[in-house]
Amino acid sequence: MKWAERSAAGLLVLQPIAFFWHVLVNPRFHIPWDIEGFHYPLMAAMARALRAGEWPWWSPMIYSGYPMHADVQAQMFYPPAWLPILIRNWTGRDNLLYSLHWMVVLHLVLAGLLMFGMLRRSGSPAPAALFGGTVFQIGAFFASQTQHVGAVCGAAWLPLAWWAVLELSERFSWRWVAALSAALALSLLSGFLAVTISVYLSTGLLACGMVLMRSARPAMWGSFALGVLGSVLIAAVQLWPALELADRSFAKLRADWGAGLGGIPVEAWWGILWPNALGLFTPFDPTRYRLPYNFTFLWLYCGLAAIGLALLVVVRGDGRMRLFLLIAAFSLMMTAGDHIPGLRWMFERAPRSFRGAMYVEFFTAAFSAGLAAMGGLAAGRWLSGRASWAVALMTMIELHWAGSRRPMNTSAGSWRAGSSESRIDGSRPLVAAIEGHMMGKTPPPRLDILDLNFTFSMAAPLRPFPTAGGDSPFAPLEVLEVRRSYAGGNYWERAIPVAKPDSPWLDFLNVEYLIADKQKEDAALLGQSGWEKVKGGEWMRIYRNAEVRPRCYAAPRVRLVRDEAAARKAIREVDVREEVVVEAGPGMVTGNAEVEVVRYGHNAFELKVRAGQDAVVVCSETWYPGWRAFVEEREVPIYRANLAFRAVALPAGEHRVRFRFEPPRLWQGAWVSAASVLLLAALALRSPKR
Repeated sequence: MKWAERSAAGLLVLQPIAFFWHVLVNPRFHIPWDIEGFHYPLMAAMARALRAGEWPWWSPMIYSGYPMHADVQAQMFYPPAWLPILIRNWTGRDNLLYSLHWMVVLHLVLAGLLMFGMLRRSGSPAPAALFGGTVFQIGAFFASQTQHVGAVCGAAWLPLAWWAVLELSERFSWRWVAALSAALALSLLSGFLAVTISVYLSTGLLACGMVLMRSARPAMWGSFALGVLGSVLIAAVQLWPALELADRSFAKLRADWGAGLGGIPVEAWWGILWPNALGLFTPFDPTRYRLPYNFTFLWLYCGLAAIGLALLVVVRGDGRMRLFLLIAAFSLMMTAGDHIPGLRWMFERAPRSFRGAMYVEFFTAAFSAGLAAMGGLAAGRWLSGRASWAVALMTMIELHWAGSRRPMNTSAGSWRAGSSESRIDGSRPLVAAIEGHMMGKTPPPRLDILDLNFTFSMAAPLRPFPTAGGDSPFAPLEVLEVRRSYAGGNYWERAIPVAKPDSPWLDFLNVEYLIADKQKEDAALLGQSGWEKVKGGEWMRIYRNAEVRPRCYAAPRVRLVRDEAAARKAIREVDVREEVVVEAGPGMVTGNAEVEVVRYGHNAFELKVRAGQDAVVVCSETWYPGWRAFVEEREVPIYRANLAFRAVALPAGEHRVRFRFEPPRLWQGAWVSAASVLLLAALALRSPKR
């Protein structure tokens, strides 16, 4: 039995590496899309800040600055995410994307081993538990969603949450309450809330089912509630700041769009029986794939053996098998979203924060886990040892054939050949050219884009080129509102190219460079607006604004308004190069002053100001709670300027003005998280062993 168990566990360790051998070992392929375009830039920005000796609480790279510590997708407080960052900073090499590939694969290893452990604890022999671990590890969810790093990390902890519920159904134990809290908290901290919702709901269904089947006492609900409460308290360091940002950012709008749940069509369920039933092997061939849906969400294949066992469980399975099959069926139904009558009605009556985070397609995680758990239990009950080994090994081969090197998880080209911290589409000279134009000033001026350029919007944090734009679900709402005045765009868009290069907002925002890539820009309009073409952009065209405003300067004139509504109206009337709208009380005056930025970092910067008379210094840096200003050692208020930015009032004389970011919610959440971890650890250590 020890040999069988060790062999099965070893196969679950090696299997994801074999599945992604072409990505990890002598790589000639890479995992595409969001892992390189969204998650990699966020992690690179954190790594760069830490290497400079600063905590990455605030990022000045996009949208004129935003609170990165509150962005759950950055995984700042998810412990495993720090390993790729430490490797990158310790080696000093541009290898972070490669480390991210390993981070994804190691979470597949974790997912398989945890499912294996849960099934072994439930009585399944090693080969049957291997079968269940394989179905979860390289089945529908993980084979199709490896591009979403947070989703993979969050789903990997699902078997541990279920394992804890099964243990707590037998008797109360602080050890397993702590394990449940940890599993749910790590799913929260992984940063992909749609998967976290799937983890919480499926775990709640399992707890409810155990009570209804009388496999657990009603007191089980208390244990489950303690686990949920513990998870929320452990994750408070991330949740408390994130709630504030969600209410002040683009994320707030999603619940108000009235677009419903979305989801995949019921016809996609044919993919459960055959992987290429919908043409998913060739999704870019319109003659073979005709559905108007993201093809990666339609991958539902978990192997024929899992489906065959599911049919047997319907006929003759026991209560626990049927409970896991019910969870799988419920999760599959949820993936259909609006295609299932009644689900949209329920969704529209759910809490607003819940609706904003919901992407029903990611219930595939619980669907895969439910099939895996059901299959592992059924194989252990009905198949002999040899038959279980045969089914497990055949399923490994089948899922590897079906899912490995498919378009939803693989693109041609090594990770070295694409964009990185030192390359744009493989070009180092282009990065060097942009650095030559922008760097050397404190702080570097900002750039912006004349067409929808992924490199300088979603991937902008990858390099130290600050921009007034970006592409983040947590884009500050007021900054987006200002941006739409010179970039156009619809209210549901967050990545918007500049449409009016003659806008005074570009001067105010310290945008010294505009970059054009795909589209034909209007050279005459750019020339009339003061933009001159500069050399060195290779296939990208770079234009420089010779009359750009510095990042911080003394406002020539100030228009005082009482509140945000008045500021919103006033900024449409003034020339922001010559007049600044400030939300403040009466009596503020301004005059000429020399302003110099003497130090600029992620969480703080310092100005040297020489004012011959009272002055208002305005900075085109995003206003956000937690920023504090000090003149010498005396704190002064920061006023909102031009709706979304910062201003301070100074008396005549020479001053040192320091701005410092000290987000109170971060420290409040950190204290709660630390206390909760220590308390649960103490209770778990004192709890008697089984």
